[in-house]
This record gives sequence, C-alpha cells and structure tokens, in this order.
Amino acid sequence: MSKVVERDARAFVMRGGASLAPRGAASVAPRATRRLSNWVFAGYLGFAAIALLYTFVQARRFERALVRLRSCVAHADSACTGAELAAARRIHASDIRLELAEASLSVLLHDADRAAATELTLEGQQKENSSSMESDVRADLLLLRGDIAAEKGNAAGARDAAARADSAEELEALRKDFFDLFVAAQQGKRDMTDLSVAKAQGWIGRVSHLEARQQLILAVDAARRASNTVESNNRLQLTPEREPPKPPVRGALDYSAGYYGSYDAQLALYRDRLDRFNKERAAAEDRQQQRSTEAYQNSSAAIDQGKAALARALQTLQTLPSPLRDAATSMPPQSPIVGVIPGLPFPVMRPGMVVRSYDSAFE
Repeated sequence: MSKVVERDARAFVMRGGASLAPRGAASVAPRATRRLSNWVFAGYLGFAAIALLYTFVQARRFERALVRLRSCVAHADSACTGAELAAARRIHASDIRLELAEASLSVLLHDADRAAATELTLEGQQKENSSSMESDVRADLLLLRGDIAAEKGNAAGARDAAARADSAEELEALRKDFFDLFVAAQQGKRDMTDLSVAKAQGWIGRVSHLEARQQLILAVDAARRASNTVESNNRLQLTPEREPPKPPVRGALDYSAGYYGSYDAQLALYRDRLDRFNKERAAAEDRQQQRSTEAYQNSSAAIDQGKAALARALQTLQTLPSPLRDAATSMPPQSPIVGVIPGLPFPVMRPGMVVRSYDSAFE
C-alpha cells in the first residue's frame, strides 16, 4: 500500500502538482525584490503627484496675489500695494511683474526717479525679448510709463502712455481672435470658421493703416483656404465603402450574385472577386491617405501664410500711436489687395513649390 501511495505522489509531482516541500530562499528572493521595486515605483509616482499638485497650487496663489496687487495699484493705495507685494514675493521671489509693481509703489511714494530707472531697465529687457514678453507685462509697462509721466506733471505723456496701453491690450485681443480663426480653419469646422471670420473682419474694419489692413485680409483669406481644404477632405472620407462579396452557400444557387455551376466553381469565383475587392479597397485607401496628406500639407501651408501675414500686420500696428479706430466708426474691409483680382483664391504653397512673396505687392 505504501508503494502505491509513493507512486501516486511521484506521478502527481510529475504532472505539475504543487509541491509540499518548503520554499527555499532562491524562490522567495525574486518575489521580495519585485515587491520592493513596486513599492519604490509607487512612492515615486506619489511624490511626483504631490510635487505637481504643489506647483499648481503655488501658481494659482501667485496669480491671485498678482490680481490683488494690481487692484491695489489701480486704487493708488501704497499700504495695500506694499503688503500684497511682500506676500507675492513670499510665493515667487523673482518675477518681472513684481518689479513693475515695485516701480508702481515707488510712484505712489512720490519717488518718480527710482520708478523711471526701473522702467528704463524693464524697457530694455522688453526690446531684447519682445517676442517672449507676455502681453499683460507690456500693458503694465505702458501703464507704469503713464504713471511716471503723471507724477512728473507730464499730462500729455501720461495720456499717450495710457492710450498705448489700451492699444496693446486691443492688439493682443486681435491676435487671439485671429489665432482662434486659424484653429477653427485647421479643424475644418465651417460654423466656427465663419464666426471667427466675422470677428476678424470686425478687427479689420478698425484698422486705419492700409498695409496692415491688407495683411490682415490676407490672413483671413489664408484661413478660408485652409478651412475649405480640410472640409473637402473630410467630406471625401465620409463616402460609404462598397460591401465585400458574399461567399456562396453549399447546395444553393444564387443567380442574382452570379454564382452558378458546382460549389467548387462558385468558391473559386468568390475567391477571385474577394481578391479583386481587397486590391481595389487597398488602392482606394492609398488614394485617400495621399489626399489626406496633401490636404494637411496644403492647409498647413495656408495657415503658415496667414500667421506670417498676421505677424507683419501686428509688427506694423505696434509702431503706431493709435493703430485702431473706434469700433463705432469702423468700416467693413472692402479694399482689394494690390495686384490680386478680388474673388480669386491665393495660391497654396506646396512642398518644393516657389511662391512669389506677398511683400512684393507693396514695393
């Protein structure tokens, strides 16, 4: 009887049954190592999440502190400005907006010379980093310039600085609306594009400078071309595909499907049709992929042209003392582009294609 039990136990082990022998250190060590590595990875993820949350909370606190600080400066409250400036520095020690606020505090404390020195330093930084400086910083700098002029008794300079600050804010709003137009055009959404075009035309109607006005019209036309290209490609993708051929049924004849003869003959005909169908569908997918690639390239080229035209217009408008007329007296854009027939689309730049620059139209 013992031999039978021993033979069955050996057979159970050979068939893959669990061994009742105690596990050795070699089998426990890999499991412990994996468990430790999992805990270390989980700890790293937790630390990263906490650090990200802390950074987000600090950024929100700093933005709220800036809002309170600007409110204190606007109310000409030196005590409030000093307290909020100290609170903001405890969150973020160095920031150009805090330097602007400190200069504004100097103006409130009637130390215009110190504020003017800070304004000159920040203006030099603006000229060096004009492309990366945020719009609200430019506006605050112009407001500071007006406050300094007012403190020194230069009323005309104060009014000019205030007007330039307002213009800077309006030009930033213009830029954002045009970029919203470019985003809607790249998505090929007609309703959003039409709405953005209407807002862009409202801005164009307020531009008095002829060349800047023409550049903005070029930007709108480029966005329309991009939107039409994407929309046409999207419509082609919605075309329903042809159904694959149905296989024959053994013992049944389907004359409407062209199946006749023996089942083997019907099966051979079905395989030939299926092979031809797969080849045609692959060719159609290749054509669709090629059309999508060309549509993306053409729309991207049009958007790049629109962004370049917008950049040239903004560069011109930023040099003007009053670049935008009042919205109540604005007129819709109706002046044609020099050298271009109205109604004809502009050429879309393709890879490797040389297009005559629009700048030559103004030379």
